[in-house]
Amino acid sequence: MNFAQIREVAGQKDEKGFQVKLTMFGTLNSVESIAFSGKGTRFQKTVIADDNGEQQKVKIYVGKGDGLSMNLVNQRLSFDIGPNPFENQMYYNGFWNNRVQVSQAPAQQPASQNAPQGPQEPAGGAKEDEPVDWDAKDLRQARMNGLNNATRLMVMLAEMNKTNMAPNDIKKVAAEYVDYIYNGIQGGSLPNNYDAANQEMDENENKPEY
Repeated sequence: MNFAQIREVAGQKDEKGFQVKLTMFGTLNSVESIAFSGKGTRFQKTVIADDNGEQQKVKIYVGKGDGLSMNLVNQRLSFDIGPNPFENQMYYNGFWNNRVQVSQAPAQQPASQNAPQGPQEPAGGAKEDEPVDWDAKDLRQARMNGLNNATRLMVMLAEMNKTNMAPNDIKKVAAEYVDYIYNGIQGGSLPNNYDAANQEMDENENKPEY
């Protein structure tokens, strides 16, 4: 995931009507102290670089915790980032997934000094393992777990209340499970006023901080 892919979802809304955010691993190049928006929401100004080397200023909303610290600078961290177009410019804001382990950037393979060779097939005719997109794999696993748990819960409630299940209700509950998997009940990257922060990010009445 990178900033170019994040820009592609500009204007897309999630099930709660907020700007869609994508999970991206990026290197934290700089971070400022926690500040407060006009509505009292806590945030930090950061500069984040994606794995392609593109750097962008990103407003990161924080919850009860201490937020991003200086000792995390130059570390590769996980963020949920959404685009915020305003007056022909693109701004970025989102959340730090502080429950996700710090990840090291993939090591660059040194160029071979030998002559190029064609692809080698392992013994037994099996194909070589392709690189695994661990970020996407972890997110898919979390969504699968959330959907399975939400479906079981909604089926049980429907049987108890003698009502029919609504697919949108199942998706909303599944989204809550995914939030819990990534961020826990408290102290995670999602602030208590998560919806309020999302709403504030979607309001373009005033120019964004960046």
